[in-house]
Amino acid sequence: MDNMGLKANKKYMPHLIAALRSRFELSEGGQIHYLLGMHITRDREKRTISFSQSAYINCILTRYRFDEIRTVTTPMDLNVALSKEQCATLERQQEEMKNKPYREALGALMYAPVGTRPDITYTVSTLAKFPQNPGPTHWTALKHVFAYLRGTQHYTLTLGGISSLILTGYCNSDGTSNPDRHPIAAYVFTIGGAISWSSKRQDIVCLSTTKAKYIALTHAAKEAIWLHHLLNKVFPKWFKLPITVYSDNQGAIALSKDDRFHTRTKHIDIRFHFVWQYVEDGTLSITYLPTDRMLADALTKALAGPQLTKLAGAIGLQTYKTQANCAFLVSMPSRPTRRYQQSTQSSRNASSPPPYNRRPRHRNNQTSLREDRPLIQRLTLLNRLPNPTRESVRRSTETTGLAHISISPVKVMCRIAYTALVIFTITSLIGMHIFVVTQFVALMNRFLQDANLRHNEDYGWSTTTNNRSNNNNAGGWGDFSAGWGTTNDSN
Repeated sequence: MDNMGLKANKKYMPHLIAALRSRFELSEGGQIHYLLGMHITRDREKRTISFSQSAYINCILTRYRFDEIRTVTTPMDLNVALSKEQCATLERQQEEMKNKPYREALGALMYAPVGTRPDITYTVSTLAKFPQNPGPTHWTALKHVFAYLRGTQHYTLTLGGISSLILTGYCNSDGTSNPDRHPIAAYVFTIGGAISWSSKRQDIVCLSTTKAKYIALTHAAKEAIWLHHLLNKVFPKWFKLPITVYSDNQGAIALSKDDRFHTRTKHIDIRFHFVWQYVEDGTLSITYLPTDRMLADALTKALAGPQLTKLAGAIGLQTYKTQANCAFLVSMPSRPTRRYQQSTQSSRNASSPPPYNRRPRHRNNQTSLREDRPLIQRLTLLNRLPNPTRESVRRSTETTGLAHISISPVKVMCRIAYTALVIFTITSLIGMHIFVVTQFVALMNRFLQDANLRHNEDYGWSTTTNNRSNNNNAGGWGDFSAGWGTTNDSN
């Protein structure tokens, strides 16, 4: 059975379906919502159409047991450069990689960048260089891609939403950054969103960045010509010439507009001068664009998270915005919740459920727990209780008519920790304020006591002086002096 989507004028659609039914067994499915592993959503008000592979990505995450992996923000580690030197050469590494489904997981992963995920195209094409003898580093890089997909599986590729339909191309190359000097040529074509993209390693060796960018321009020009022919067949006279193709290298742009002979470019193969003819007859227009705005840059090298997110949004990758999709994402199970599941074929006593931090052990003669469990689970408190307790709780629930209580232990512990932190913070602030006020009051009391003491001492001296004045103490000093003088006279 083959699935196929049809697009035609309402007037001719019945005739097309009748012609197909006359030769094939045909069953109509109505308006298209799901095709080839992609969910399709249309917004007629905004005139957009969105494609999502979230179900497919979730499926391969579960199949290769990456559904509990910790998420990351980039598809490739910026500090790791994959090469042939990292292949498994030691016997220990080869034995270790025999148990890793590298080729199977990579093959399943390749459908995502082909369908709706241009942001992982470069990473997947790089990993595809080592299918024969992958090493532990390559396996770690593959797990990194799955970790990125787990955190971004809700991305949708949205097309349309613009007033005028304009075919625009972006091409780039990593230049001579590779050790073998084989450049990676990439391009992206958009009509309100990415409709065609490619990231491919070239077979030739480039001696300069200009040559690498010029070769990338040639590949982008071939794709632009084909897209223009195809779009004119489907939508006659909608897409006008010239087709704008952006590049971030001024030398490559100059070569595409100048067919004169140059000593520095005489070694370039004549087939790469394909772009000359179409620039001359007005089919293509090669224009400069800075590197930070180059959409094809995400398909030539590993980028940091903020830059990748910016370019992915410009390409057309968006997140779910409807309430139903948000509810679907919120209801997805987390890692601790899955660990509470018990295998129905286990010989463990039902009255002693497995501990929180222990993973269930699978035997070869038993069905794997990951294959039996649904993709979306909601564990209630009733299901986590032992069997005897479950029955009593179920009977009491049926008697009282109360709903089952859904409790997540992680959320409970987080709320308890958060509440304790808030109480501790408030108590600390109150204690600090009390301490500061107490110290301030003590300091003020000490200051007032010192001030009163100085005032009393000054007042006491003046009183003594007055008393001495009243008691002729000043004269006493004089009499004393006179006494000294009298004594001297008598002597």
